[in-house]
Order: sequence, then structure tokens, then C-alpha cells
Amino acid sequence: LTLVAPRILPMSSRLPIPSLSASRLPTVAGCACLALVLAACADDTADTSADTGATGDSSAADGSFTPSPYPAGPYGSETGQVLADLTFQRPDGSEVSLSELRASGDNQYLFLNTAAFWCGACIEEQPEIQALHDDYGDRGLLTVVTVFEDASAYPATAEDAARWRDNHDLTFPVVADASGTFTPLYDTALAPFNMLVELSTMTIVFRGYGNQVSTIRSTLDLVLQ
Repeated sequence: LTLVAPRILPMSSRLPIPSLSASRLPTVAGCACLALVLAACADDTADTSADTGATGDSSAADGSFTPSPYPAGPYGSETGQVLADLTFQRPDGSEVSLSELRASGDNQYLFLNTAAFWCGACIEEQPEIQALHDDYGDRGLLTVVTVFEDASAYPATAEDAARWRDNHDLTFPVVADASGTFTPLYDTALAPFNMLVELSTMTIVFRGYGNQVSTIRSTLDLVLQ
């Protein structure tokens, strides 16, 4: 029996041993940080879901809906801020506030659209807004058109709100911003103005000018199940 000594390869021909070079350390650290961020987001989502009932909204045994008190300020007009309890005029001349509209049902979102009789773009989009109400009204959307000026650019009246509703065959609330509580929050020259508000907190989640119905639809498809 002949014993053969194992062959020892020279150092230059050995396979390199993988190692973490200094240049790869940031990448690894970045992945670790990303994992931590995703974990934190998951925790936040869980916390939000757990707090869903913290606003005070409740449903009684008979199916009636009791909204929470209107959120306190500070108030603002930008995305992420809380919208103040504005007051408008109904077509019959009576006043109606956002807090009353908010308490009118178990809706989740409020779509506010502005209109004026001199605004051609406002007139053109009314059928789309009616369709928005038809498609999402039963899913938790409250749609309201606020008329702010007549054809001569004078402040709208209750009668103007009634004419706007009847002219466009609208089946959702149409009100007049007769006292000008809403107009300071946007540029009336760029009408129509659109605002989407989450009703439990009255937080503004979207605001924009022009025909934004398609954008509102895309948002509602995400938030209304």
C-alpha cells in the first residue's frame, strides 16, 4: 500500500473566501434600516386600527348613528389640517353647518365642491359630480356643492343654491356660501375648488383646483371598501 501525500495548492490558486468588504457595509446597514422602518409602519397601522373607535362615533342597537363631537382646533385649510365648522345656507334659507352635515349619517368622507354661475368649468363638471354621488353615496361619501357667486359675481344666496340644484338635477346637498365662510380658504378665481375631508377627524386629505373628479374617485377606491 502506497501512501500519497495530499497536494497543497499554492496560496495564489486557492478560492477566495467571501467577506463583507467596507463598501458593502452601508448596503447591509441600509437593508437593516429599511426592515426596521417597515416594522415601525406595521406597528403604526396596527395602532391606528386599534384606535378606530376612539373618536366616539358609535352605532346604537337600533342602527342609529351617533357622531363624535366636532374636533377642536387649531383649524386650517391645507392638507393634513382640521377644517373649521363652517356655516352655509340651504336652498330654503335655513342655515346648516358642517357639524350638522357630519351628523346626518354614518358617512366616512366629505367631498366639498365649489361653484359659481359664471364658471363654465363648474357647470360642465356637475354631471360627473352627480355620478360621483351615485357611485359612492352608499359607500360612505357625503357630497356637497357650495355655490359662492351668481352670474354677476355677487355673493350667492339661498335662491341661487336652489337654482343651481334644480338646473343640474342634483340629488345631494347644494348650499350657498352666503356669509363667505368658505371662500377665504381658496382662490375663487381658480374655481372649481375641490376638498376631500375625513369626517371622523375633519382632517383635509385632498385639495385641488379644476376638474378633480377622477382623482377623487381613485382616492375613494382606496379608502372606501
